[in-house]
Amino acid sequence: MNKEIGKLEWDCQLITKNGKYFGYGDNEDIHERAWHDDPTKAIGWNLKLDDPCKVASPYPMGLNEAKLIKVKKTIIIESYE
Repeated sequence: MNKEIGKLEWDCQLITKNGKYFGYGDNEDIHERAWHDDPTKAIGWNLKLDDPCKVASPYPMGLNEAKLIKVKKTIIIESYE
């Protein structure tokens, strides 16, 4: 049975546009960016970010109409016993 042994929580922001979330691409080695349906694949940005257009992004990503949403990310650490 799994036993929770810890939890990490922090507040951050996600960039969203048209129901998609801005995150890393499939090849993280070259720091690509991609839009994802799954918010867990989004990059969690510092709360000091006030404009999504200030992040590094390839030109065709079109961050002009993107919005920032505040979220709480949680990681649960479990032990398998």
